[in-house]
Amino acid sequence: MLKINLFRNSGLKLISVLLAGLLWLFVENEKTGLKSVEVALEYVNTPETLVLMPEGRETVTAVVRGPEALLPRLREGSLTARVDLRGETYGESRWLLTPDDVSVPYWAEVERVEPQQFSINLDNRASKAIPVLPDLKGSVADGYVFKDYVVNPAKVTVAGPESIVEGVREIWTDPLVIDGMTESFQQTVQLRVKKPGIVIESMEEYIVQVVIVPEMVERYFESVPVVAVSGEHVLELDQDSVEVWLGGPRLLLDSIGKQRLSAVLDASGLTPRPEGYQLAPTIRFTPPLAEQDQLEVAFYPPEVRVRLLDKANGNRPGATG
Repeated sequence: MLKINLFRNSGLKLISVLLAGLLWLFVENEKTGLKSVEVALEYVNTPETLVLMPEGRETVTAVVRGPEALLPRLREGSLTARVDLRGETYGESRWLLTPDDVSVPYWAEVERVEPQQFSINLDNRASKAIPVLPDLKGSVADGYVFKDYVVNPAKVTVAGPESIVEGVREIWTDPLVIDGMTESFQQTVQLRVKKPGIVIESMEEYIVQVVIVPEMVERYFESVPVVAVSGEHVLELDQDSVEVWLGGPRLLLDSIGKQRLSAVLDASGLTPRPEGYQLAPTIRFTPPLAEQDQLEVAFYPPEVRVRLLDKANGNRPGATG
């Protein structure tokens, strides 16, 4: 019986298998194909006084030939083509892009570029300082109002094509939500560039202070009773009521009814005299109002005449019984 030793000359057999595999890979790689790939344009060496207009072309399509086994490695955006603007001048011109301008791996070759020609437009570079405006979103809480804002720094320097920079009047921040807010606050914000081709030259930290205050209103009250205070004398008043004007936060004034008000005349320490006294009233709230210092108060008339009578007989000074 014939015995076959499968492991005899195993080293030579392994080498033969490897050589066969390499040969197969070589044959497969030699099978070439075509692939269309999007190529990003890389603009370089732009003259210092010029800038590319934003509507310029950003990509082209390259038709690439290479081994079919390797072509899948070429993905969209993996290739670039340099557009060297050294020595270019102001205005619009036509640019010719050749296959040699596209960077590809050593195993690939660019057959053609589509489109091969395209326009480039260079404008003068310009810059200027413009105000920063906060983009406020929403409404403050009921009873409060947005009063003002302060941005620090108040301006920002932007740069870009002269024809675009001339039309830029302001730059906005990212949105600031003030919905339901009842008090002032400050927040660090980012700036939002809306115009293509415009860049921010000075990247500083921008802080917006938003001022929110109570809504201020006025209220008028008629026939508010006058109350006179005197420790030793009977008082005679020219009128027993006045009109009262209150100014202050709406939510506070909405809680105040006429029944809580009285106008107080303080005659303490005064002595009787025939012509009496013109006294300015003060406001009294019943029950007392803790937030009274938030209110402005005015009376009409602003003063009330008060006469001090003899406590024993109720006669005016100088009168006889």
